[in-house]
Amino acid sequence: MKRMLVIACALLTAVCLFVSAQGTVVGADKQSMYEKALLYEELGMYSEALELFKELGSFSDARSHRYYCSGMTNIESANELESTGYLSDALSYIENAERDFDRLAKIEFADSDLMLLYCQARAYELKGMYQTAIDLYYEYLSGVSDSDDRLDMLLDHSAPRPTQVPVEKLPERLYPIRAKATQVLDVYFGPGRDYTELKHRTMTVSEENEIYILGICGEFYLIEFETDEGLMRVWTSTLRVTRTDESREPVKVHVAADNGYINQDTQALYGPGDEYAVSDITLPAASRVKVYEKEGKYAMVEVEGRDGKSAVCVWVPVSSLN
Repeated sequence: MKRMLVIACALLTAVCLFVSAQGTVVGADKQSMYEKALLYEELGMYSEALELFKELGSFSDARSHRYYCSGMTNIESANELESTGYLSDALSYIENAERDFDRLAKIEFADSDLMLLYCQARAYELKGMYQTAIDLYYEYLSGVSDSDDRLDMLLDHSAPRPTQVPVEKLPERLYPIRAKATQVLDVYFGPGRDYTELKHRTMTVSEENEIYILGICGEFYLIEFETDEGLMRVWTSTLRVTRTDESREPVKVHVAADNGYINQDTQALYGPGDEYAVSDITLPAASRVKVYEKEGKYAMVEVEGRDGKSAVCVWVPVSSLN
């Protein structure tokens, strides 16, 4: 009997050592990926860094770096469009970048506070409010990105002008309003309890989560929060959420819909972009949907739930719609 106990203890020790070794290997792999992503970011290779930070999920401060690199990537896209005169589309990317840096402003990450102000100056410039942009570049942004060059161009009246044939402006993204849960939230796929309720480990939202309000429909907020799988947008009752930012009012969403259908098999997302978690809902080609808000290159659509009764709201690329 004693010998059997000794053998059992030896086996248990071996298993523990194996599990510990495996965890060390995984941790080393993530640390290596993290260091590679930091190098890409330092070299200005923001798109490459962004992909790695997405893979890292909640490892270390990867999420903060992900927002930063996303903002810088949006600025790069805006620069490319602005250089060819497509100022409306450039403005959409600058507004997306502003949204990224605003998320970082509270934790004073790197130079995100200055980059947020830089995006605001760029937005004024693209809207033709040149004097306001000049004031920001001159008073606060000397040495930040290409602010000095932009100030010189504005003073020389050589800022880019729109093309003769402007392209369609990308729909603006909803602006996040900081908030907090007053208790654990029940969350749904749409603005009401007649929509499918989400019951999943990643959907547990409590007072410990940092959440943002994106919009309101009746007595339900459209909220956004972080998970290990990516950002997620869901709906919850306004009674369990308190706004910590009173400077803005939530915009009304899910108001009017157009009829449409899916033109190819499409994996739905929990929000308008590849930074959002992938849902387990696949919309087959020819599926009929109601099309609500469009943001950037994505649209919120509503479809029947799996039980044929409860509806769900998810996001798909606009290119997947007809």
